[in-house]
Amino acid sequence: MIRFVLGGLLAAALLLPAAASADVNQSLQRGDYDAALAEARPLAEAGDPNAQAVLGLLYRDGLGVAQDYAAAAQWFERAAEQGQAGAQYNLGELYRRGSGVPQDDQQAAYWHWQAAEQGHASARFVLGYLYFEGRGVEPDGARALALIRAAAEENVAEAQFVMGRLYATGTLVERDERAAIRWFRLAEAQGYPLAQGLADELERRQ
Repeated sequence: MIRFVLGGLLAAALLLPAAASADVNQSLQRGDYDAALAEARPLAEAGDPNAQAVLGLLYRDGLGVAQDYAAAAQWFERAAEQGQAGAQYNLGELYRRGSGVPQDDQQAAYWHWQAAEQGHASARFVLGYLYFEGRGVEPDGARALALIRAAAEENVAEAQFVMGRLYATGTLVERDERAAIRWFRLAEAQGYPLAQGLADELERRQ
């Protein structure tokens, strides 16, 4: 059985698929987090879900404001309840890790499911992990594999690495070192650290 290593998911990309406004997006791109905070807050308080998600990210990462996971969770939840996929994913991660909220695998699975249904690739990967481990959901290897593969095909490097591990060990799939090498190469090309050198190692053994 493989051991999942969920590395940098909580520190996901700051920029959202749909920014709260052009000004907020420009401030984020140039790293002016004080300006982004000032621009996003009135929009968030007026109910804009993208601005709420931005505030969640700023509080989560301590950018332009003191780091505060509880405040991040509150803003993510407000955006998530309005269907903002990035906020749903990030709220699920806070529940999975117990950061700013009580650790709760069922809530983690719920919010990752909501984001995955909207096509959020990283949410699909984490949901696949939850199904693999039976955390917050009934264990389901077939569903886990389908979700992890879908995320890998959408270029989630960690999912590509896990697909390599699955094929290398024959977990959930028939053992296939060539397929493992292909997935490891894809993860390696994206700079995923745990994939470095694994494809070369497998090729030397062939």
